[in-house]
Amino acid sequence: MKVALFGIHKLLSDSLAVLEEQQILPRVVIFPPFKSQFHKICENICERNNIPFLRPESVKDPEFIRRLQNFAINRIIVAGYHQIFPAKLLILANMGALNCHGGLLPEERGPIPWKWAVYNNRSFSGITIHQMTDKVDQGKIYHKEKIILSEGETSESLFNKISLNISRCLPLFLKLTELSEFIEEDPKVKVGYNGQVPEELCQFDLLQNVLELDRRVRAFSPRPGVIFQMGGGKILVKKVKAISDSLHNGKWVFDAADGRIEINEYETV
Repeated sequence: MKVALFGIHKLLSDSLAVLEEQQILPRVVIFPPFKSQFHKICENICERNNIPFLRPESVKDPEFIRRLQNFAINRIIVAGYHQIFPAKLLILANMGALNCHGGLLPEERGPIPWKWAVYNNRSFSGITIHQMTDKVDQGKIYHKEKIILSEGETSESLFNKISLNISRCLPLFLKLTELSEFIEEDPKVKVGYNGQVPEELCQFDLLQNVLELDRRVRAFSPRPGVIFQMGGGKILVKKVKAISDSLHNGKWVFDAADGRIEINEYETV
């Protein structure tokens, strides 16, 4: 089977590392042209294994689709991507187009489900491998795995777990020729959707309670980033701690709506 593997950043580099180790290699790899330490790893893996790679500005570009068509692929697998795939691209895969979603479908639809899982204090999240259609985050579900959130989980630590789980199960779908078995959706599960983070949730606003500020920082920093404006400047808040000791003081201890909070890690922006 000839697989076109699309991906971005750590999701793609982790997946390629596992595929290289098992020598289950895609026919061609596609990732965006912007610089990233993870994209450099992807380049190195492709070059070591003589895997062609393409770096289009847009997956909708007719010239890119024409070039991909020349590889005579059977399947498309997407390990994270930042663009919506057009029907003209999906139909190249006569053995199916699959997306590796970093959340549990259908309840965790949207582009950044791991961030919302942390913000919403979910006890678990997970991964879903599903059929790609012209409707985002829909199509038949072929595989799901739950991931338990630890106490104090951040979106970065959860994303690392998601990346590990996706890379571990990906080889199966480069070998599995038939996609006849799929998971029937439970009608009791509520379909949800969360998009990008609204600007107001990226503010370190001391009018909010301590729990809310902690959730924002764990979920949305360092990207897109929770910003605290103080003294005419701005800092990116990266880690905080609730303070119960009334005698605990310091430059980075502040009064929130219902208690005190300390900024433990930050950077100037």
